[in-house]
Amino acid sequence: MKLEVLRGPRSFVSQASVAKKAAWIAYYNHDLMSNGKEPFDQPSSTAFMPYRFEEFEIRQAEKGTVLISRTLHDHMLLRGKSGTYNEFQVADTGFALGVYGPLFRAVGLPEDVCDWLHPRLTMLVRAMGQKNT
Repeated sequence: MKLEVLRGPRSFVSQASVAKKAAWIAYYNHDLMSNGKEPFDQPSSTAFMPYRFEEFEIRQAEKGTVLISRTLHDHMLLRGKSGTYNEFQVADTGFALGVYGPLFRAVGLPEDVCDWLHPRLTMLVRAMGQKNT
């Protein structure tokens, strides 16, 4: 599984992908969640996703919001004009959470966000046809 992450100061967007299918996972701070714009209208490449909020499960926390796509989407190029791009090859969702955990902690989200994310990401990755642990 490939994880791609595009990070900025107020948000990050990422894709967990196998072949040409991807699950989207993102973090938005409170300003981005309250600016009245859908993910497809966000001006920053570190917050842009070509979908509506209704296509995501949303977990709000004191320091921001985590979004994970409800279904798989076609993989698309994440690299934008702004933000820091990283790419990781991981064996399974356990390793994926090893990448997401530090990202969530860096923006001040609680530890249980990974507990919330794990079964959702596992289900999506299984739908991509990859085995998980």
